[in-house]
Amino acid sequence: MKNREESVSAVMWVPLLWLLRCGSRSLAYWLDPEMAVVVEQDYLYGNPFDRYFFVVLEIIGVSVLLWRRFTLLTFIKNNKLIVLLYLFMAVSMLWSQFPEVALRRWVRTMGDLIMVLVILTEVDVEASVQWMLRRFAYLLVPLSVILVKYYRHLGVAYDYSGRFEMWIGVTTHKNSLAQVAAVAALFFIWAFLRKKATLFDIPVMVMALWLLAGSRTSNSVTSILAFLLGSVLMVAFIRMKNVKALATFIALVLPLLFLTEVVLEVFLRSSIFFEVLESSGRDESLTGRTDLWVEVIRIGMNHPFVGAGYGTFWMGDLTHNLWDIFPWRPGQAHNGYIDLFVETGFVGLLLIIAIVVRGIKSSWLMIANGDEYGKLRLIWIVLIIMYNISESSFTKPTTILWFLFLLFAIHDPQEQQGQRAGEELAFETDVGEKSEEG
Repeated sequence: MKNREESVSAVMWVPLLWLLRCGSRSLAYWLDPEMAVVVEQDYLYGNPFDRYFFVVLEIIGVSVLLWRRFTLLTFIKNNKLIVLLYLFMAVSMLWSQFPEVALRRWVRTMGDLIMVLVILTEVDVEASVQWMLRRFAYLLVPLSVILVKYYRHLGVAYDYSGRFEMWIGVTTHKNSLAQVAAVAALFFIWAFLRKKATLFDIPVMVMALWLLAGSRTSNSVTSILAFLLGSVLMVAFIRMKNVKALATFIALVLPLLFLTEVVLEVFLRSSIFFEVLESSGRDESLTGRTDLWVEVIRIGMNHPFVGAGYGTFWMGDLTHNLWDIFPWRPGQAHNGYIDLFVETGFVGLLLIIAIVVRGIKSSWLMIANGDEYGKLRLIWIVLIIMYNISESSFTKPTTILWFLFLLFAIHDPQEQQGQRAGEELAFETDVGEKSEEG
């Protein structure tokens, strides 16, 4: 029998390179560490190393789609909500205080979309995703372990007070490293449960779990909880017989849970997850997050319907006085829904909710038709929904979870899944008939 990974084209190295950069620090850190310090603080100009890297990959990605005769109109017809979100993000630059910065970030997140479309136009999407995530884990996880243990000036950092040690590995923050570790570990669990694991997966998974646990003084509870939830869902979906009932339950409960959480956060300054996080050693304010939420929402209510403009609200201390209030100098609200609200208003927030609902429905239909890939899609959409309650990833250009959200939320961009299934069924029928004749 032909190995499914043999159907993965060499073109998959393009989105893999993109994802590797999404999961690690800026190229400036590796090519010119001294310049990296300056570039990191230059919010207006940005990073030329990354800019050229991303532009080259985007050009290659567009070329691949043209070569594959990608039909834009079909993609738009099947994914109207995602197209509307991107169009609104582009239009919001008109009232942004930093339109040039917004444009650069929008182009980068367009690159996320292009790379995802390259993957989704592969012959075997599930095999291509598996191929990409395995190499992503094999490269970034061991390298992070090496940096944390043997090159601590690169792999370890400290918080603003200097008291808490953070493992950062190939990234720039403990939360970013925890994302890498959680994504890798969840992939390996999926591979083990589906009996698609390799011998080399075991040591890399152990390293990923070690990184996810973090240092003695600092770790990412959000990523740990997401990993635990994801593990439970994967076991449930693969081992339970009545998967359709489980998928239906999730599809009904998640929107209600999300709506309840938003109402609690906005109007009551509370959260469903306070008790969970408190039991893990966090205080009731989510380590100061809720105080930040109150301030950010207060600023966001100055432009509640359309937001401040995509990609430019968190420009250091250039657009607000949050850095004067919070000594750790936040660069996000630590809540994806609030971040989306302040940048794109209720319009952007409603579009994301609609995309989530559409993604869950699409995944459920795949599961109902017996497609195992639908289970993976639904699990990751659920995890990203939960993750954004205390961290932020929605519409963040070149970040792992936004990339994965697009990958699993986009619905059949070329209407090829049904065609391929039909072709496979016809082939199997033809082979069966010939065998009977023989």
